[in-house]
Amino acid sequence: MPLCQRKLNAAKPKPYDYPADPKTLGEHLRKRRLDLHLVQREVADIFGVNESTIQNWEVGSHSVSLSAWPTVLEFLGYDPRPSGQTLGEKLRLHRESLGLPAADLAREWCVDPSTVTRYELKPDHLQDHLSIPKIAQFVGYNPLCEPNSPREYVRQTRCLLGLSQKDLGKLLGVCAELVSQWERGVTLPSILQIGRIEALFVGMTESLRLPCPERVRALCSSAKRHVRARGRA
Repeated sequence: MPLCQRKLNAAKPKPYDYPADPKTLGEHLRKRRLDLHLVQREVADIFGVNESTIQNWEVGSHSVSLSAWPTVLEFLGYDPRPSGQTLGEKLRLHRESLGLPAADLAREWCVDPSTVTRYELKPDHLQDHLSIPKIAQFVGYNPLCEPNSPREYVRQTRCLLGLSQKDLGKLLGVCAELVSQWERGVTLPSILQIGRIEALFVGMTESLRLPCPERVRALCSSAKRHVRARGRA
C-alpha cells in the first residue's frame, strides 16, 4: 500500500521577542526589522550606524538622533509618534521628521533659535499672527482646528494671514477696535464682511486657506437679521 504524502503548511513561528503590539519606538523598529527578516547588522547598514546603535534603539536605552529621524520614518513606512495636539507639537514633530535642527529652521525664518523653541513650547492661546503663519507654511497645511464661532474664524483668519487687528481692519475698511470686538464676541461681522475676509485668502494654496464654515456663516446671518428686526421694532 503506497504511503500517503502530506505537505504541512504552517506559518513560521515568530521570534520570542517579536513585539506583536509595539508601544515604543524601539518595539516598532524591532517589529519592522523582524517582518523584513533582517538582522540588526543589516539595519545598521541601512541607517549608516553601528550595530550597537540599533540594539540600543530597540531596547530604548538610547534615543534616536535627530539626523536619523528621516531614515527611521522611511524604514517604518509610518510615523509611530502620537500626533501633535498643539501647534507647537505639530511644529516640533514635523521639524524632527525632517531631521532639521532648531537652529537651521531659525536661520530659514531669520529669527533667534530660542524663538523656534518658544513656538514649540507655547500653548495655542498664546500663538499669534507672528508664529501661526510661520508654522502653517512650514508644516504645509492649516494646523488650526476648524473654528466653531465667528470670533474664532476672524482670529484664525487674521493670524494665518500674519495680520495684526489694525492691519486686518485696514483691509476691510473698519477700525481695529471693531476687529477686536469680533474676536472677543462682543459683535459679529456681517455676511458681507465675512465674504471680504474669505477673499483675503485668494492666492494662498488650498491647504492653507480657511473657508468660513457654514455654521459660522449662519450665526452671522442670523445676527444680522436680528439687528434689522430690532431696528424696525
